[in-house]
Amino acid sequence: MDFQGRYLVSISDADMLASAYVNGLLGPREGRDTLSVIPLGGHVRDLQAYEVEASNSVAGPPVAVVVTPDGRYAFVIETWGQRPEGAEAEQVFGDLSHG
Repeated sequence: MDFQGRYLVSISDADMLASAYVNGLLGPREGRDTLSVIPLGGHVRDLQAYEVEASNSVAGPPVAVVVTPDGRYAFVIETWGQRPEGAEAEQVFGDLSHG
């Protein structure tokens, strides 16, 4: 296989529990949404992830992140807005506004 990739780019929707897709409960806010970039091309033991906060929602189309053809920029789409402040134990998926 002729692999031409230069970077692995990923978003992490870290401010809700994965189980929210099943029961709707967002759970405690234990992390921040991030964009992660792992440059490829070196030895596997030298791989390192670089992260930056980037509000995002993986609950939406699979095109929530796109990279320009030259690899210089990544655009993150927020399909659902940030969760409201306070009362985290009672927050549900329906409390999120459209991004």
